[in-house]
Amino acid sequence: MSVCIKKISVFSIWFFGIFSLFPNEKRGVLFIVLILASIFSLIKGKKIKFHKLVLINSILFLIYLLALSYSSDILVAAKRFETASSIMIAPVVFSFFYYNQKVVFSEKNKLLFFKVLHWSNIAFMFVIITFYLKIRYVDQQVEYGYFLSHLERRLPFLNDHPIYISIIFSISVIFSTCYILTRKQSVKFNYIYGVSAFLMFLLILFLSRKGVILALIISLTLIFVFYKKNNLKIIILASIAFFFLVTSLLFFIPQTNKRISEMFDKATYVNKNETNSTSNRLQIYKCAIDLIKEKPIFGYGIEDDRKALYQCFKERLYYLYEFRFNTHNQYLSIVMKVGLFGLLAFLFFLGYNLKMATITNDWLFVGIIVFFSIIMFFENILERQNGVMLFSFLINYLAFKNSLLLDRKNKI
Repeated sequence: MSVCIKKISVFSIWFFGIFSLFPNEKRGVLFIVLILASIFSLIKGKKIKFHKLVLINSILFLIYLLALSYSSDILVAAKRFETASSIMIAPVVFSFFYYNQKVVFSEKNKLLFFKVLHWSNIAFMFVIITFYLKIRYVDQQVEYGYFLSHLERRLPFLNDHPIYISIIFSISVIFSTCYILTRKQSVKFNYIYGVSAFLMFLLILFLSRKGVILALIISLTLIFVFYKKNNLKIIILASIAFFFLVTSLLFFIPQTNKRISEMFDKATYVNKNETNSTSNRLQIYKCAIDLIKEKPIFGYGIEDDRKALYQCFKERLYYLYEFRFNTHNQYLSIVMKVGLFGLLAFLFFLGYNLKMATITNDWLFVGIIVFFSIIMFFENILERQNGVMLFSFLINYLAFKNSLLLDRKNKI
């Protein structure tokens, strides 16, 4: 029986690795499998304990619950908790595993999870490439925007927003980079995962999500510097080479070039332009900041924040209201919901995990935290199921794994 529970627990971690190949609207099944496996491990181990990380890593969700007390429509607000529930569920699941089935946190299982994730992403990458070739050469549609819109709405079974596709691929690139830099894997491993990760990086550039590209570049740079901190010459040469490579690729791909150029165009910051993504974001940020000034401490409450934002859009740029844009900044969204009090709590959560990662020298964990932290300046990833599920799983899995390492060191 114990062997069976162990296999189920380990399988639930590996199974999550097929995230990118799971239909968008069915990805909740991945968490259901995790929940069931953790309950089985709890029944077998019989240790009902809650690690302190449960409180720390779910603190934002708990504050959201408190915000219901001053939300105008509790029933509507409560519906939004279904998406955010991963923030609370993941710490509890991994706490059960922590006390009853520690094997899920072994290096072997972490590597196997990454391999499943990586090869799933490779398969997904070829699906996207095939879909693009079909759009371009069969449907005879050469417009880049047409491809992106169909990628989100018409890709069979696996349709998703380009931002979240880029995030999923970026995780593979970060994992691959870390494993290659550790020099613990074979030459064959480094070659296969290095080449495939580079191809994913090219696809990320092609999808042209500025926030994801910036977050990935900064994360990879930090990881490389940490692993090579004793060799300044290699750091400088590699950084220069990487900078020129990325710059060349960014300007070589027309659509990426266009989106990057918007950021350096003076008109972007002066005129309102519905076709300019950077201009749209600036208008959104202005609305959000002006609204925050009115209720900075505790915010507007759940759902009321959205109503206030939409009203501002109506008055300033109706196009944003028509398409129901969110703040496109997770930090601004948190402040609008639960004020600066909630933002400070969320920053504490990020800072605590980042400190733990640096203490254990887990640069993969550091890279993941930095990556998501930067993306949150450009996207509300905790308000879409694809974003919050991936974030909650990775942060909590690595957090509990590192906590286990610290506990073992303290016992020596």
